[in-house]
Amino acid sequence: MHLTFRPDINGLRAIAVVSVVAFHVERRLAPGGFVGVDIFFVISGYLISRIIFSEISVGQFSLRRFYARRVRRIFPALALVLGAVWLGGLLWLPPPALTVLGQHQLEAAAYILNFSLAAEVNYFAPSAQGNPLLHLWSLSIEEQFYIVWPALLILGLRLRLPTAALILAVTALSFGFNLYSTPRDPTAAFYLPWGRVWELALGAAVARFELSRGPPPGGARRGGLALAGIALMAAAIVLFDENQAFPGWRAVVPTLGCAMVIAFPGRWSEKLLCAAPMQFFGNLSYPFYLWHWPLLAFAFLRWGALAPPGLRPALAALALILAALTNRFVERPIFAFSVRRPWKTVAALAAALAALGLIGMLTRAEKGFPGRYPAQVAAIFAFPPHGFEQQAYRAGLCYDDRRDEHLTPETVAQAFAPQCLQKADPAKPTLLLLGDSHGAHLYAGLSAVFGDRANILQLNASYCAPLIENIEPEAGSKSATPRCRAINDHVFAQVEALKPDIVVVGAYFGVFLDTPGWATRDFLQNFRAGAQALRARGVGRVIVAGQIPTWTPSLPQLAANEILRDGRTPVFSSNGLNRQSLDVDAALRRQDFGPGVSLISLAEKLCDDRGCRRRLGDDLPEDLMAIDYGHFSTRGSAYVAREILGPAIEQALAGVKR
Repeated sequence: MHLTFRPDINGLRAIAVVSVVAFHVERRLAPGGFVGVDIFFVISGYLISRIIFSEISVGQFSLRRFYARRVRRIFPALALVLGAVWLGGLLWLPPPALTVLGQHQLEAAAYILNFSLAAEVNYFAPSAQGNPLLHLWSLSIEEQFYIVWPALLILGLRLRLPTAALILAVTALSFGFNLYSTPRDPTAAFYLPWGRVWELALGAAVARFELSRGPPPGGARRGGLALAGIALMAAAIVLFDENQAFPGWRAVVPTLGCAMVIAFPGRWSEKLLCAAPMQFFGNLSYPFYLWHWPLLAFAFLRWGALAPPGLRPALAALALILAALTNRFVERPIFAFSVRRPWKTVAALAAALAALGLIGMLTRAEKGFPGRYPAQVAAIFAFPPHGFEQQAYRAGLCYDDRRDEHLTPETVAQAFAPQCLQKADPAKPTLLLLGDSHGAHLYAGLSAVFGDRANILQLNASYCAPLIENIEPEAGSKSATPRCRAINDHVFAQVEALKPDIVVVGAYFGVFLDTPGWATRDFLQNFRAGAQALRARGVGRVIVAGQIPTWTPSLPQLAANEILRDGRTPVFSSNGLNRQSLDVDAALRRQDFGPGVSLISLAEKLCDDRGCRRRLGDDLPEDLMAIDYGHFSTRGSAYVAREILGPAIEQALAGVKR
């Protein structure tokens, strides 16, 4: 098989990288732009496999040479970007974030980052935007494929297995895992190679097809199939979005489209894909992909939702400039040198990447080098201490923060420890705390302030819209899922059995009202109905703790940066305050939740014309109100329980008859 350069595949690379970058810059530009990675997978599977098949067919394939070529192609730009990101982290990231970056750098250098991310963060979650190396999950999968695939093909040949049958078996097994796991564990399906290898194998199938029939004939090209393939990719980029289950069956659309273009190139598709702009972006696709995400992630860490208008497009343009410079002054010179000294080049590049991995390991071991900062600032950056949520919120016991999609009506009770609903003194009134993590953060305060006068019981669960009875799972919703249905049904059943005197509900109301992917249909109306359903089940009083003020990037980071800059951090401030949280609180205050249900506005009590309260005193970091963007510290929780929720709870306790 004669391996001629195909500029149309370079054009496919352009489609892939531009769609991914557009999605990351402004998701409305390309709601399904994340499928660009799937297009990359097919291209990689095709190009690698046709090299392998070509060399095997003439008896010239060598694993040693194959891996050496991969090192020379991938390592130069990757090593440069990893080094730059680490330096950026050393300059701008607080110790805990730099510690995580070091861990991820080590895993990226070893090409296993995707396994770590599968256990840490959903790719589409807002928090993922602050991970500067998140995008390297796809590179890890490609390298894992490059390591295993040639050896598997050679083994198949030695066992006299038909190559086509081997490709079909790998594709079928991986695609089956993808279909099975996407609705059950979408994060694992997204990151893990078992659910992605079929996309690379699809490219390999095209290469095997090409080997059997020869290169596409010049005069009889089926241009209609290639144009249909481009249409499929465009449809996925425009019509898909992050709220739909992915990869699953939807990943077939862009990958099949890409395979069709590669297998059946046509005159019109080549005119489009070989145009000068497409070739420009295609030539720079790899370094452009590497550079764009760290720039956006550092901007998110610095400004969050308050980033200046136009910053993200400007950073994408900067990434393109950096990609061109990387190609001109790093990739091309190293490639030219490798022609003369191939093995020295490979050894040097491997040593450089290994050194970056060791730097990541050292960064993790040194906990992000807190000595860069004064002791108080380092303590604020490290706030809260490890295990805080387990101690203060009772995470893993009475606060289910695992987002276990396998939770069912039969197993939901196992998500909560027995002591969550045990009354220490049946003679005392009972207060039950409900809601998500913004309910759980009230536990420390309620137990400290009212624990001697009432039984403080707790059933909290992250990610689920609270008080929605018989919640119907919604396609693409992260807050209306079968898990949430099981948890909410369990909550209502326990309320009916316990008949607590007081129920306190806390929630991150903004996400359930209007955040894409998290908003729940008719949330306020259903929440009101749920509160009244609690009353009908015997609850004496329902107290709703309203929306809290939230901060970007986080309250400890804001305070630490202000101390570094000004020598102090104010008690009240609007710096970094998310005004949307105040708007949500105002919307809640306009609602009538019905008899026996009281909304207590937290923002109204925590904010005034100076801004919103950030700290209680000078003993930092413990006196900070929040541990992150908006979860209360232990002292913040006690302050809210005593000063803001306290009067309503006191009144409710006074009305309890025993």
